[in-house]
Amino acid sequence: METIFQKRLKYLRIYYNVSQKKLADGLNITTKVISDYELGKVEPNCKAIVDIAHFFNVSTDYLLGVSDRFAPARFVVTAKEK
Repeated sequence: METIFQKRLKYLRIYYNVSQKKLADGLNITTKVISDYELGKVEPNCKAIVDIAHFFNVSTDYLLGVSDRFAPARFVVTAKEK
C-alpha cells in the first residue's frame, strides 16, 4: 500500500514535469534513491524530507500528509513586526 509521502512525491514530480534524474541531481542523491522512495523500499530521513520540500517549494507537512495545503504557507507581517 502506497504511503501519502510516496503518492505526493510522485504527484509533485509529474505535476512539475521533473524526472527522477533531475530531482536526484537537485538533491545530490542517486536516481535509485528517488525510485526507492517512490516504491516504498526506503523511507527518507528528516534531511531528505526537508530537501524535497524545498526543491518543490512545499511544506514538509504537505509531503507527510499532515496538511493538504499544496502551496507553501504565506507569512503575514503584522504592524507590530514592521
